[in-house]
Amino acid sequence: MADDTARQTPAASPWAAVGVSAFDELVHQAILSQPDAGAAGWALLTGGSPARVRESCNRLLALGLLQPPDSMGGLRAVDPRVAIRALIRQRETESELLAATAEEMATSYEAGLLREEPARLVEVVSGEGAIAARLAELYARAEHEVCLFETPPYFAPRTPQLDRQADLLDRGIVSRAVYAATALEEPQALAHAWRMVELGEQARVLPSVPVKLLVVLGVRAAQRGWV
Repeated sequence: MADDTARQTPAASPWAAVGVSAFDELVHQAILSQPDAGAAGWALLTGGSPARVRESCNRLLALGLLQPPDSMGGLRAVDPRVAIRALIRQRETESELLAATAEEMATSYEAGLLREEPARLVEVVSGEGAIAARLAELYARAEHEVCLFETPPYFAPRTPQLDRQADLLDRGIVSRAVYAATALEEPQALAHAWRMVELGEQARVLPSVPVKLLVVLGVRAAQRGWV
């Protein structure tokens, strides 16, 4: 049943990612195949009215997929390889600007929360699932450096955390760790520590460490988490 549903659901057109509708795509294809047909001819090819085709041409012009009419003739398509690359670059720029705006808005959002409830300066996370999720968020937001005091007991599954620590080094994040000797008693944990050192982690081992501590330095500020 699920397979039948998947076969009946049409795949989304890649054009949608750059703001081109299904009808605009048809018009563009018609212009590519018969550039001299004009609005009336493209309407016959697409099944739309000439007025609807002209509206579509205006949108394609705005997107840079068509060249405006000149003394040499009517509308012409821009080389799709050039036009589509330009659209992709534009969308990437827009996405980067949106991400930067989100960070600015988040700063205002968090400041408002703190004014409303100062206790939010300290966040208490309880439960394995919540701890694992918070760790994942901290590691994902790391941009510069991660410092760690590593010691049992553990209240979240260790394997995902170890994988995230290795991923940090793959991303070029500086990692510094001080391991309690008891944290390396398991063969798997010891092998992982050696692997981290091979990847570039700056590691030390002490008989014990005073506290479990994770410090993540991100773009906006240092974030600290205890696990």
